[in-house]
Amino acid sequence: MIRFFKTLAFRIIFLALSILLFSLSFPGFISKEGLPFTSFIALIPMFYIIFQLNYVEAFIYGFIFGLLKYQVFNFWFQDFDPAAFAVAPGIHGFYFFLVFPISLYFFKTFPKKGYIAILFSWFAYEVFKSTNVVGFSYGLLAQSMYQTHLFTGIVDIFGSYVLSLLILFPGLVFIFLYSQKREKKLNEYIVPYSVFVVLFISSIIYTQASKVDYSDSRTIKVALVQHNLNCWLSTENQDLYIQAYDHLEALSIEAESAGAEVIVWPETAFVPAIEWHKKYRPRDERERYDLITRMEKYLSTTNAKYIIGNNESFNFERDEHYNTAYLFDKDKIVNRYRKINLVPFTEHFPYPDKFPWLFEYVQKLGAKQIMPGKEQTLFDINGVKSTILICYEDAFPDLPREGALNGSGLMINITNDAWTDYSATALQHLAAASLRTIETRRSLVRSGTSGFTGVVDPNGKILDSLPLFTKDVLVYDVPIYDDKITFYTKHGDTVDNFGYLLFFAAVLLSLFVNIGKRFR
Repeated sequence: MIRFFKTLAFRIIFLALSILLFSLSFPGFISKEGLPFTSFIALIPMFYIIFQLNYVEAFIYGFIFGLLKYQVFNFWFQDFDPAAFAVAPGIHGFYFFLVFPISLYFFKTFPKKGYIAILFSWFAYEVFKSTNVVGFSYGLLAQSMYQTHLFTGIVDIFGSYVLSLLILFPGLVFIFLYSQKREKKLNEYIVPYSVFVVLFISSIIYTQASKVDYSDSRTIKVALVQHNLNCWLSTENQDLYIQAYDHLEALSIEAESAGAEVIVWPETAFVPAIEWHKKYRPRDERERYDLITRMEKYLSTTNAKYIIGNNESFNFERDEHYNTAYLFDKDKIVNRYRKINLVPFTEHFPYPDKFPWLFEYVQKLGAKQIMPGKEQTLFDINGVKSTILICYEDAFPDLPREGALNGSGLMINITNDAWTDYSATALQHLAAASLRTIETRRSLVRSGTSGFTGVVDPNGKILDSLPLFTKDVLVYDVPIYDDKITFYTKHGDTVDNFGYLLFFAAVLLSLFVNIGKRFR
């Protein structure tokens, strides 16, 4: 019994250490901006424990690890939405419910080169985690390097998932070979580490050589408004709407005087449902209509174009609601983009017919259901085609790639992370978003309600930004580089699916190996 509790304590300590090191790699509650190179060793304790387990234990420890890892790394999520936070940790626990036994299986099946198969399984995990119907891309290992662009340039060929493998590789090889209870030859260490050194140095060289020179590119003067007031779900607080608009107009006047060509307001910056209130003018919400009239009167006097985030509604009885970005030319809406990638459980519930009890539960917690947009819409701003990304859409590669293929030279993100006081919320979002600039070699500008508001160049470098949780406006001459269509922009789906193919190939090979062992 004493031995059991010693083993249990040992495993808990090592798994907790892995969670702590992983969280330290990113912006979080201990390190504001993260300690990027901690990610190289963060998962060593986790894999060490995996390789000591049996399969039943692997399922149990995997689920608990995934559950706790999510709650520590995304601790700020509890402030976002109770419905999402009630479900999301369990989903993450399910991922590791599978990752642990799969890794253990490859460890036992391939005692010499099993780390290769485990790398493929980690690739499949990160892709699936980010792209399935409840996809959430925060926390990919590659994102820990969002400010350390020593070897990140390879993502314009292979995407961010392969960059994660480069980070995982050296630590995994060490703990895999160390954990094998057999006599090991020196070349078992020399060969993989030689490969890693070659890949790492090649990545550094390519990153420096592939940096785009945008010094001769045209620029567009963009103003990014950060009014630092959260109007999201504040349906009863008319005074907050008035105060928010006062801030938005004052900051916009300042930007107009600086010669801004386009002024960007954040997601859900203003009174919900501009068009609906103009059409129906409900008597009990007359103040909102008056505020919209005030906004249109101001816009009619402006020279810049305006991008304004708003909740677009048409029919409340049929729940026809969209999270929308409008393009205004003076007081006229000349284009609109409706958010396509909705936040699971908060903006939409996947498969309500299959899980009616869970759907009913999250609705009781206050989850709102809106409709997804059907297609991407590029905004033309003085001849610059721009990809519009709402909320966390800049954390995924699909829409930025599609926009670049359709001629976009700029990504514009409007977001609202003001529902929490934690800086980690905005900075983890930034860590995910900044990789899009390297993947597509396009500039990214972000207007956040309370941050992160700033400009990221086509090489992933943050050119300028506003402090978090302040009221201000950033006016910047943003470089418009569109001379190159990257390999990942063209073939990203194929690259990501190839990772799945390698994983399934490893599974098939393992089955043949185990069948062969039984016959022998």
